[in-house]
Amino acid sequence: MTNNLLSRISIDPNICFGKPCIKGHRIWVSLILDLLAGGETIETILEAYPSIERDDILACIAYGNENKQDATPLEKEVLKRLFPFLKDMGGMLVFTNTQYHLKVNNEDFFIDLLLYHRQLKCLVAIDLKIGEFVPDFLNKMQLYLPALDDVSQLPDENPSIGIIMCHSRNETILKYAIPESDKGIYKIVSTLPQEFKNQLPEPEQVARLLEGIE
Repeated sequence: MTNNLLSRISIDPNICFGKPCIKGHRIWVSLILDLLAGGETIETILEAYPSIERDDILACIAYGNENKQDATPLEKEVLKRLFPFLKDMGGMLVFTNTQYHLKVNNEDFFIDLLLYHRQLKCLVAIDLKIGEFVPDFLNKMQLYLPALDDVSQLPDENPSIGIIMCHSRNETILKYAIPESDKGIYKIVSTLPQEFKNQLPEPEQVARLLEGIE
């Protein structure tokens, strides 16, 4: 039964940035799950989206159960503050997904936050870490950014950018993974290059976003 339901879910890198959708529609699985979590019933969702069927909603539920990936406490706190933060950034950064799944060399990775920059025309992958900063955070970012582009980058878009936000009680460390070419090569910097000023969040803006989070 579950496999039959899951056949109603489609993942296409050319549709909705590769987000799981109801097959034949641009209706995200995450949207249906958010509506259900917010108290909507299957009946009210069907009224709002008459082009889908009851089994499509059951398929979304089945997919959510099969692919559950819990958010970290830090991610949950950031999500509560995210949309005012994006508004303060001028509306150029758009929320796309959380816990975005990638498989690299048979290893599973989950990008904590995936945004899209309308002006830079690229995805922005954000890793949220709490505690002491370790170099392995950078290694993983450099490993999966090219994989993200392989499955999600459209022909008219630029290579993805990565941001690591590492927060502890005493400090917030921010690192940027900036593409040096279109061949999957990235440089890691702590200060935004001039061409990205006023485009991506500065360390002090991120510090305010994370202020008070333990």
